[in-house]
Amino acid sequence: MGLRRALVRRAVLFSAVAIAAVAVGCTDPERTREPAHYDPHVRVMDVGHQGNTTAVVFSPDGRLLATASFDETVRVWDLAAGRTVRSLFTDVISSQVLAFSPDSRLLATAGEITDDGVGSVLLWDVASGDRLATLPGLERLNSGVAFSPDGTILAAGSYNNGGAGGSGIPRWMVKLWDVATRRETATLAGDGYVVKVAFSPDGDLLAVSTDEVQLIRMTDRRVTDRFPGANATFGPDGILIAVSTAGNVLIRDMAGRTSVTIPADSVADLEFSPEATTLAIGTMDGVVRLCDVQSGRIVATDPGRQRHFNAGGTTATEGMVADLAFSPDGRTIAVADWYRTMRLFDVAGAVAGPTASR
Repeated sequence: MGLRRALVRRAVLFSAVAIAAVAVGCTDPERTREPAHYDPHVRVMDVGHQGNTTAVVFSPDGRLLATASFDETVRVWDLAAGRTVRSLFTDVISSQVLAFSPDSRLLATAGEITDDGVGSVLLWDVASGDRLATLPGLERLNSGVAFSPDGTILAAGSYNNGGAGGSGIPRWMVKLWDVATRRETATLAGDGYVVKVAFSPDGDLLAVSTDEVQLIRMTDRRVTDRFPGANATFGPDGILIAVSTAGNVLIRDMAGRTSVTIPADSVADLEFSPEATTLAIGTMDGVVRLCDVQSGRIVATDPGRQRHFNAGGTTATEGMVADLAFSPDGRTIAVADWYRTMRLFDVAGAVAGPTASR
């Protein structure tokens, strides 16, 4: 299956299966119960959702963890206190995406709010839980949202806006907003399906992942480079970028030289550790692998736990990795894997423990 078809299939499958799972599974404890016997370095945390989790993000100051779910809420968890401090009702009826502002004061959430695919981006005050703004105009499964490193710009993408003139040809769209004024400053668009948006650490570039990665210069909105791949994520030093291709993950530098190739199928998300020594790869079979950035060697594995069940005549799957996030100190990876809970993977313990290098 080609990369474009695989990405589209993933997006459609996630929405359809999760809706079925929520409709049937949330009313039946047996169908939503977390599997037993996780890796000993994985802690399963109940974050209070009534539907499958679809996204996770740590606040940059390391105090909070936000999770999104098909129960139309986003929950903000105080890690030190071990409790939910905010429950935000987003009215999003499909998969949601999340991003904290660099100062940890704002949270952006995005997703579809109507059955016909109308989407919106919401801005929230983290301290009060107040909804500060609704930024409309995106359609068809909002697939990525990101703040610029200085916190002045918010970028959000939707993977299919139906094509110009109702042609039905896939068209991705990325909108940019001024965070202070809430005004739209630019709309970027092209053929294909946008999967992820990410700013470079210096804020000069925006990576838009479709069935290729386009690097867009923020000063003039021009494409400065493009190359095959998806799920592009920048290393925190701005020197490296990781992308998934058909059957592999590539770590390359900004000059285009590939340093490491790591075999990996059905990649759902990629994240560098804060010190840029480790790359976390999450796949749709529920597995999370930690790889050494210099050699590509797998240094630890969380095998996850997938489970299949019948949801109203549809085979639903839980346990697929939907989103990954490193904690700011690099010690923990949070995994949203389509259960109603959150997996927390102890990085140091796993690398030093018996699951290392398998």
